[in-house]
Amino acid sequence: MENNYIQDTVICIQARMSSSRFPGKILVDINGEPLIVYLYKRIIKSVKNVSVVVLTSNEKSDDPLVDVLEKNNIKYFRGDLVNVLYRFYEYSNTLNNNIKFIGRICADSPFINTDIIKTVINNKSVEFDIITTRYYEKDVLKSTASKGNNFDLLNRDTLVDIVDNKENLSLDDKEHTIFPFLRRKVLSIDVSSLVENSMDIAIDTREDLERLKEEFKCKMFI
Repeated sequence: MENNYIQDTVICIQARMSSSRFPGKILVDINGEPLIVYLYKRIIKSVKNVSVVVLTSNEKSDDPLVDVLEKNNIKYFRGDLVNVLYRFYEYSNTLNNNIKFIGRICADSPFINTDIIKTVINNKSVEFDIITTRYYEKDVLKSTASKGNNFDLLNRDTLVDIVDNKENLSLDDKEHTIFPFLRRKVLSIDVSSLVENSMDIAIDTREDLERLKEEFKCKMFI
C-alpha cells in the first residue's frame, strides 16, 4: 500500500551554552551522554513522523555545542543569540512548504514526558496560532504541565506573519518566542493527567541537575 503521509511538523530544541545560572548545562552528562544528545534521542525515539533540529546561536560560545551536534549527526541551525523569535523565523525560511507546524522545547527539559509532546502534536490544527500546554488566567501565564514538561507547537504561517508584518514586539517577545502567539488564537491542551506530580523538572542550576539525576536514576530512559 502506498504511504501518502506528508510530514508537516518539525520539532526545534532551543539551546545555548551561555546560560547565566548554569553555563554549559546543555553538555553536562546525563546517562552517559551530553544532555542535548540525551534529549534529542528521547524525542526521536518516542515521537514519530517529525524531524528534530537544534536551534542555537551563531555566537562563538556555541561552537562547542555545534561540535557535539556534528559528532552525533544531529541537525542544527544557527541564528541570533538574543532574538530567539527571529532565529525561529530564519529557520522557518529554510523549510519546504509542507511544514506547517514548528514545535518548541527548551534544552533545559531533558526529562519531559514525551507523551506530552505527542498529545500536543496530535491536536494540531492550522486554525490555531499556537497549540500549547500553557494558558492565561487573569493575565497570568500558567500551564497544565509542571516546569520542564511544557511544549509549544507554533503555526508556521503565524510566525512568518508576526515577523514580516513587524508586529510591535518587546524584548521578552523576542527572547521567549511564544508571547506573540499567545496573544492570538490559542489551543491550550490539558496534559495534567500525564504529569506525575507538580515537581519542577527543568534544569536551571547545577543543584537542579543533581536533584533530578537522583530523582530519575531508577528510570533513566532513552
